[in-house]
Amino acid sequence: MDLKKYISGFDGLTIHLVGPFFKETELLEEPIIYVDGGARFRKDLKGFSVGDGDSSTGKLDQTLNKEKDFSDLAFALGCIPNIFSIIQLHGFLGFRIDHEIMNLAEVHSLLSKVNRPTQAHFDKSIIAFSKGEWSLHIQGVFSLFAFAPVELKLSGACDYKLEEIRTLKALSSHGLSNKGHGAIEIHCTAPIFIFFN
Repeated sequence: MDLKKYISGFDGLTIHLVGPFFKETELLEEPIIYVDGGARFRKDLKGFSVGDGDSSTGKLDQTLNKEKDFSDLAFALGCIPNIFSIIQLHGFLGFRIDHEIMNLAEVHSLLSKVNRPTQAHFDKSIIAFSKGEWSLHIQGVFSLFAFAPVELKLSGACDYKLEEIRTLKALSSHGLSNKGHGAIEIHCTAPIFIFFN
């Protein structure tokens, strides 16, 4: 069986991906994709493991070529069909900043292509949203970031609002260090990332 066939057996809204820095205290429901080094957290043969084996020690369900020109996470994300609107990424932050940045960029790429409202959560530190209108509750400091230009409106209980739609430049610090006090609404025309302090 390959990863796409495994995923095709589910019709829920949420899919979990497990990376090398997963906190084992979290209990996950299938579908679960264990990405290379994340396979060491697999229990009871739940889920599906995939990767090139460069950071895993056991046998993987699907082994990728080590000479590929994409990451194991990029492969896993590329197998996720549009039926899932919540992508939970566990254990993909930490250790190497180059991996973190490229993991975020791969999620941006996925969210740029989806045709339904989709969100991706990196642990409890970062949430990425596809284009659309979003409501969330934020207490405390947060920052907005975009990998590509995005028309953005930000309203509700935060210190720095954008009541009129404005362009947030790609890779800009314009969205740095806002503060939320409750319900916040975001309208965006391209993927946007929210970093929590």
